[in-house]
Formats: sequence, C-alpha cells, structure tokens
Amino acid sequence: YALARAALKLEDSGLHNAAFDDPRVSPLPADQSVDFITTFDCIHDMTHPTDMMKAIRQAIKPDGVWLLVDIKALDSFEENARKNPMASLMYGISVLSCMSSALSEADGEGLGTLGLSEATARRMAEAAGFTRFRKLDVEHSVNAFYEVRP
Repeated sequence: YALARAALKLEDSGLHNAAFDDPRVSPLPADQSVDFITTFDCIHDMTHPTDMMKAIRQAIKPDGVWLLVDIKALDSFEENARKNPMASLMYGISVLSCMSSALSEADGEGLGTLGLSEATARRMAEAAGFTRFRKLDVEHSVNAFYEVRP
C-alpha cells in the first residue's frame, strides 16, 4: 500500500530519476548503477536483512550512498531497558509486529525493533562489503540515521 501511494505521488511530481521498489517483487540491479538508496524503518523487520544489505551493496555505485534509517537501539536488552525510555513500548511493538515479520520464514534472522544497534548495523554493513559507515547527527526521538558507502 505504501509503495503504491509513493508511486502515485512520484508520478504526479513529474520526477523521472527516482523510483520506489519492493525488492521482493523487483530485485535491485546487481550492476552498481544506483546513486542513492534509502531504507526507512524496515531492515530490522526483514527475514533476511543480511541478504538485503548485500543486494544494496551490489546495486549501489562505487560513489553512491545508502541512507539507512532505523530504530535507535543500544547493543543489548539490558542497555535498552536501562537507558531507553521507550524500550517497553518498542519491545511490545517488536513482539506484536516486527518479530512476526522477521521470523516469518524458518531461517529468518529475527532482529526485531531494537535489534539493529549502531554496532550491529555497522558490522552487518561491513560484512555486506561496505567500507564507510557514519552515524549522522540528526535529532530524532525514535530513529537513528546512518550514511553507508561502498
């Protein structure tokens, strides 16, 4: 639904150098032809976020940018429970929604709402072949913003 709405808005805008795609339906090109990729609050929900990061790496130009926006998380349950005032809400959402999605396949990775901390995202991006990872200085109560480059 969201992608269909975005596509309609894009069509109305007259822009011809942007697209909204569901990589499950239309896989990303594996030819390093894309300048800029964004993911907003979705990597932690995916059954195979590692594979998605690898696909993004194969799609993005050597000088391209991936804007990774996902839930602001700390490295452990204990840290989140102690330092994140929204932890109980986030874990509740995770159990009811995010983990259902992330574990919807037998081999799903199951990150969940607070499973993609900066350290985890950095490690996964490096494993996918990215060499530069920078947390952006964006004030936001829920999300963390990262600039990821080949």
